[in-house]
Formats: sequence, C-alpha cells, structure tokens
Amino acid sequence: MLRQVQVTGTEYGPTSALWAQLEHSSNWNIDQLVGAEQQLLQQALVVPLWTQSRSLLVQPGVSGLVFRPFGPVLDLTWTEFSK
Repeated sequence: MLRQVQVTGTEYGPTSALWAQLEHSSNWNIDQLVGAEQQLLQQALVVPLWTQSRSLLVQPGVSGLVFRPFGPVLDLTWTEFSK
C-alpha cells in the first residue's frame, strides 16, 4: 500500500506558510506557482502521471465495496446488499 509523503522544510512545501498563502489567496502570480511546482517535483519521491476521478452513488444497504486507486476502480467481489 502506498503511503502519502509530506514534504517539509522547503520554501514551497505543502506545510510551509508560503504554500498556504498561495493555496488560499487570489493574489498570486504564475511565477510563484511555477516555482512551487518545480520545487515539489524536484523533491518528490513519486510523481503520479495519471489519476482518475469518479463519483459514485451507493444505495444504503450496500456494503463491501472496494475502491482502488489503480487498476480496476471498483471491486464487487465481497459486495453485499441488505434491505
């Protein structure tokens, strides 16, 4: 299982005050964002090349669904439905 890694101690790390300002402010410029992106990519252990985003509506009573970030998204092997 993959673990999330938190980058710390960098000028543009996700825990830095500057990153928080950029994330929650509309007063940023593109150079700041490009610099932040470059810094994160240089220090990243793993860079996702592709990701998927899906929203599913699950009826009450459905249990055992397994959502996977890679490969088949939905595994119904152990899914059960009870009224």
